Amino acid sequence: MKDLVVGDSVLTASGTYKHVYAISHYHRTKMTEFIQIHTLPVNDDDNHQNNHPLEISPAHLLFLVNETYPVPAHDIRIGTILQSTNGPRLVTRLQMVQREGLYNPITTDGTIVVDDILASTYTTYTGTSHLHLSTKTTTNNPLRTTTTIYNLLSFHTIAHMAYTPYRVFCMILASSSSYHQNNSHSSNDEEEELATANQLMKSIYVLTWGNNNSMHLQLFVFVIYMIVFGGMFGMIQYNGVIALMALLTIIIIRIVPNNNNKKLAHKKIKFAPKKS
Repeated sequence: MKDLVVGDSVLTASGTYKHVYAISHYHRTKMTEFIQIHTLPVNDDDNHQNNHPLEISPAHLLFLVNETYPVPAHDIRIGTILQSTNGPRLVTRLQMVQREGLYNPITTDGTIVVDDILASTYTTYTGTSHLHLSTKTTTNNPLRTTTTIYNLLSFHTIAHMAYTPYRVFCMILASSSSYHQNNSHSSNDEEEELATANQLMKSIYVLTWGNNNSMHLQLFVFVIYMIVFGGMFGMIQYNGVIALMALLTIIIIRIVPNNNNKKLAHKKIKFAPKKS
């Protein structure tokens, strides 16, 4: 991880190599606590015997077998089955370790493969896999209330949406040599970076969910968030090609008639009879 720089390509959950377009955490000397996860292949016929343990920060997200969303590493238990590039792997041992250094590359599809294990490049702020919306209902006993928790959206999806404008901006500049120079790290670099998109997302969470605000405010902010970031993500992820084709069609429609009109005008002028 410490040797990765912006512009490198790494294996992701898609099974292909994707670009690292940002590094949200980079600190060579910071003492950091990690969960060391030991695994073994579930299938006996799995010839790929990579028993090197995965070391990951507790809030980082990992993909489980038969789950569509990743969960925080601190929720992993012995017996949990993780997704890997070589089939499911069974968690056999967990322990906390301290290491010098903290690195977090961000890829274009938001995932990365580390020691064969499929992981998200994002972390959770709440310690949960999802952003929650909670409602309190008063029972017949005024001293008792029941709390209902709704899962709004996984933190992986929320983060990937929030990074959309930052990701597009970085990819547009990816071919610039000055961009790579400004975003790569030397051996003397001991500064921790946090992408602007990540700061924005964390600020929204702290102001809205961190202060125990009303459910209505939380729902309102979530809807606005989905309209802004979800709209941009959907347009770029799914409709980018369609939008480009539509734009080209409009341009062609506008250009062709203009050219025809010019030709007709030219013919009229060319063959117009001379006045005596």
